[in-house]
Amino acid sequence: MDLIHTQSIKTGLLDLPETVLESLSGYVGSTLDISDLQRKEDLDIPILALRETIVNAISHRDYAIMD
Repeated sequence: MDLIHTQSIKTGLLDLPETVLESLSGYVGSTLDISDLQRKEDLDIPILALRETIVNAISHRDYAIMD
């Protein structure tokens, strides 16, 4: 399966992790549990692991490369 998707995100550096996380949410699988009149959604990949991966990618990017 080839997954090709490009998206340009124009936001400040401090807002970038949350913006990327929101963009990825459509690609991450999840399970939904509705019981006791409460909805609980568990992602297949823990949200903290995703956020850490995004922050690491942003902080270790080579900003000398200009597109």
